[in-house]
Amino acid sequence: MFNDLLKYLKKNLPKKIESKDYSNYETFGKEIEKPLSYIIKNYLNKMKITYEAKPAKNKNAFPDLMLTINKNNYAFEYKAGISHTNPENDMGTLNAYKDKISKFGDNIYCIFIKYEINPVTEKIQIDDIYFDKIYRFIGNSSKNKNMLKYRKKDGNLRPKSWKDFSNNKVYFKSLNDFERAMKVTQIYRSEQIIYEHLKKLDKPTLKRVRQKLENY
Repeated sequence: MFNDLLKYLKKNLPKKIESKDYSNYETFGKEIEKPLSYIIKNYLNKMKITYEAKPAKNKNAFPDLMLTINKNNYAFEYKAGISHTNPENDMGTLNAYKDKISKFGDNIYCIFIKYEINPVTEKIQIDDIYFDKIYRFIGNSSKNKNMLKYRKKDGNLRPKSWKDFSNNKVYFKSLNDFERAMKVTQIYRSEQIIYEHLKKLDKPTLKRVRQKLENY
C-alpha cells in the first residue's frame, strides 16, 4: 500500500517546498507537516485507496497524521533535521509507546526529512527523505547495543545518525526487536534514576528504603 510512497515524496515534496520559499530552519519541522499530509493524501488518491485522514490537533498530539484504511489505523509521524549535524529529534517517550502500540500495532510510520539552507538562495532545500516504521529510525545506546538511544531526564527516544540513515543501518528491525529493547532500556533507565536519587537521601531514609526493598 505504501510501497511507492517514498518515491512519490522524493518527486513531489522538493517542488512543494520550493514553491513556498521556506527559509526558517528553526520552524521548518512544524511547517513541513501540512505539505507532507497533502502529498500523502494525493498519493492515496492516485492509488485509488479509500481512506479517512485525521491530522494532529496540536504540535504535542500523536500522531501527526492518522489514516484509517479498511478499518485499520495507521500513524504517521513527521521529523526533520538539518544536514550538518546529527539529528536529535524527540521520537516519543519510552512510557508512551505501550499505548501507541496497543492502538496502532506495527502500523506506526515515520517520514524523516534531511534538509539544509542553500548558501546562495538562503532557502531551505531537501537533501534526502526517509520513510519506514518509526522504530527503524531509532538509534541504539552507546552503553548497550540492545538498548534504545534515549534522554535520561524524560525518556525521550533519539534517532540514529545521518550516516546510519544513509547506509540504511537499522538497529531494531522488527516490532518484537523494538519491544524487547524497550524493556531493557526501561529497566536500565529506572535503575540509574534510583541510584541518582539515593545519593540525595540521609541515612535514616536509606535504612527505611532498604527495609522496604527487603520486604518487596
